[in-house]
Amino acid sequence: SEESHSANEIFQSGQVVYTACFKELIRQVSVECFERGDLMKKIWQAYLELFEQLLDTSRVERDMIEKNYTDQIKTMKTSHQKQIETEKERASQIRHELDVIRDRAKRLEDLIKVKVQREKMNLDRIRGLERDNRSKTIVVERGRNFASEFRDRLDVFIKEFEEIPLKKKREILQEMLHRCEVFEEKEDVHRQKQQARAAAEAEKRMAE
Repeated sequence: SEESHSANEIFQSGQVVYTACFKELIRQVSVECFERGDLMKKIWQAYLELFEQLLDTSRVERDMIEKNYTDQIKTMKTSHQKQIETEKERASQIRHELDVIRDRAKRLEDLIKVKVQREKMNLDRIRGLERDNRSKTIVVERGRNFASEFRDRLDVFIKEFEEIPLKKKREILQEMLHRCEVFEEKEDVHRQKQQARAAAEAEKRMAE
């Protein structure tokens, strides 16, 4: 790195300066005493060797630290990348599940709408049948009332009819037939109106 390169340059520059100084000191001491000068030279060389060993050890430790740091960064990066891929897969799976849920919800909503529409049509049909039944009940009740009234009148008529002359009897019979025809025509008209009203309501329900 740039910092280690700068430190090496400072060390080498300092080593040159201090080596030059110690060489001069060793020379001056050697002039007075060769043994002292030689001893100082050996001490200085031993010091330099020891210092270089320490420096090499420091470099090795620094390289190991840098390597461990680089390996940790790579491991963390790889782990982070794997985690990102896992989260992407999980997000994709969640999106797929959401799409499936939305599709099921849409189909269920459509089925509910169809069922509600069918129930509404059935309810309208039931109401129509109830109205038809009420109309039929009214017609039947009218028929019963008419039949009862007719029987009563017929009993009275039979009693009175036996005492009426033959010509008068014919006139009375013709009038009774005419009344029956008028009543039947009225009932047919009423029945046709009921059927037309029911058909119109059915067409209106189908249009809705």
